[in-house]
Amino acid sequence: MKNFIKNEKFKLYIIFAIYLFLSLILLIDHKIWTDEAQAWEIAKSLSIPQIFAQMKYEAHPTLWYLILAIPAKLGLPVIFMNIISFVITSISVYIILFKSNLNFFIKALIIFNPTFIYYSSIVSRNYCLVILFLALFSLVYNQRFEKPIIYTIIIALMAHTHLIISGFVGISALIFLFELLRKKDYKHMTIAFFILLVSFIILALQLVPAIGNCVFIDSQPFTKETLVSKIFDKSIKISSFFAMNLNEIQSLLLLLVILVVSTIVTFINSKTKGLILFVSILTIYLIHLAWPFVLSERTSMIFAIIVFLNLDNYKLFYSLFITIISILITYSNFKSITDRLFYHFSDSKNFASYINSNIEDNSLIVFIDIDRHMAAIPYINKNLVYYNIDEEKYNTFTSWRPKNGKMKNINEIEEKLKSFSKKYKNVYIMYGISSDNDYSRDRINQLYSRGDIETMLYQTENDEPSEKFGLYKFKINA
Repeated sequence: MKNFIKNEKFKLYIIFAIYLFLSLILLIDHKIWTDEAQAWEIAKSLSIPQIFAQMKYEAHPTLWYLILAIPAKLGLPVIFMNIISFVITSISVYIILFKSNLNFFIKALIIFNPTFIYYSSIVSRNYCLVILFLALFSLVYNQRFEKPIIYTIIIALMAHTHLIISGFVGISALIFLFELLRKKDYKHMTIAFFILLVSFIILALQLVPAIGNCVFIDSQPFTKETLVSKIFDKSIKISSFFAMNLNEIQSLLLLLVILVVSTIVTFINSKTKGLILFVSILTIYLIHLAWPFVLSERTSMIFAIIVFLNLDNYKLFYSLFITIISILITYSNFKSITDRLFYHFSDSKNFASYINSNIEDNSLIVFIDIDRHMAAIPYINKNLVYYNIDEEKYNTFTSWRPKNGKMKNINEIEEKLKSFSKKYKNVYIMYGISSDNDYSRDRINQLYSRGDIETMLYQTENDEPSEKFGLYKFKINA
């Protein structure tokens, strides 16, 4: 018995069980928010061809949406979305624990890092797919010449997870094709090239239209001044994931240190992997320069790439580097994660519960916000009709206003609501906000002053949630 307890594999199973237990606790408590709900509602509401067409507004590949379409279209509760990301990340964690050369301490340090225990596991986004294919990549990498087709398929599928991993995918594909050419393995090189070409064409058909349609892609030309501003601004936001409260210069220096040191320690272990890592991190930073938001989930992919490219790296220098980086990440993100546990990020579930208990079936719910209402929709089980006032669409999700799109003024909103009152017995106005100065409240106040609102039915009163909601009844005879 004593020998069994001392067994390395037994200890790994123990920490894996602890990881699964803690993740499940986080999963059960988690309240989905806007980005998660958007993907679920798209998968639930649209056909497969429509999902592909919708990607021009999302600027994401369809793979995650197609996976979600299975439970969503079966009518399963939205928690299955969280279960999917939990299972996918758990597979990746298993590979770290049982298929890597790292020592026990480093393995434990990595899997209990926010990257794996929260941002890819509990937050149900396509980042969990990035984690999975990085894990599979690391698993097959040393056997890539014995299993060239499997290795190529992993790279080809990874391309369909998230734009943030495009640098990793591109450089890995180029290097592998060059390696096959150098080995004069023309047969597998041709097959690999064809698989990658088909994958990239399918990806391009989804993402190229987004350049002109997605409101989140900045198509404005960079000037010298705006470029410098963006470099420092994004450096601060990305570096805050690794270390809090740094100024502009410190943030930029930290990112440069991470890029250089992680590349060197990886390069010492494998020249090819070192090149892949350098291009990957640099691409992630460059993508952020053209992207308005920097999310912890997205930034955590830098740490994930470093980890999975070094699963066979047991050198002391790497162990010291990954220990320092992992501790910094955990420290910098601990409060944010605990706040989401003890001070709920979203009031979405409570708001949906009110609607389920108090609103009549076949009522019309009119959204007057941009997107925050979505966080509550997956929790609503009533038979309701939803209408987005700015998009002029019957949608539960947001297609996002086209670039240079115009929001409806109060007169247009009022006229539309009056036209609905002739068609529906009950018309409700709903909004979600993420700040107290959101324009949605201004619209509500104007409708109040015009006598269009019969009563306030629900409004998040607690200042605690970042996502707050309101529900009002429109006067049918207004």
